[in-house]
Amino acid sequence: MCPMLSRVLKVVIPWPDIEMIRSNLPKSFQKYKNTRIILDCAETVIEKCKCLKCRILTYSQYKKNNTAKFNIGITPSGLITEISASYGGRASDKHILNESGILNKCEFNDGVMVDKGLNPNVMNICFSLSGLLS
Repeated sequence: MCPMLSRVLKVVIPWPDIEMIRSNLPKSFQKYKNTRIILDCAETVIEKCKCLKCRILTYSQYKKNNTAKFNIGITPSGLITEISASYGGRASDKHILNESGILNKCEFNDGVMVDKGLNPNVMNICFSLSGLLS
């Protein structure tokens, strides 16, 4: 939906090293020292499209409206480290996560926190790539 915005933001949004993340770890994360990133899929209502195909692709059963969805990742201290391209409301969280490639940036033993609503298959991918699913 907005691939240009995603491409521009990828240049200015940092991927911090694990030492920087750990040195800024909030007290509430002391039990989860390996947490590298917290991922969530955000969904926002958009104007109803004139094109029928576009309306179908952007309609969200969950929101009962036309929406755009994107994946966002933050460090435990709140630094934004990932914003995916946006997708229509019909896209699954799993699809958006896989297309973003964010898990490819994770290293062995990196903890990845995800929404409990994510499909268990996605959580297994995070676990196998990261070694620890917080």
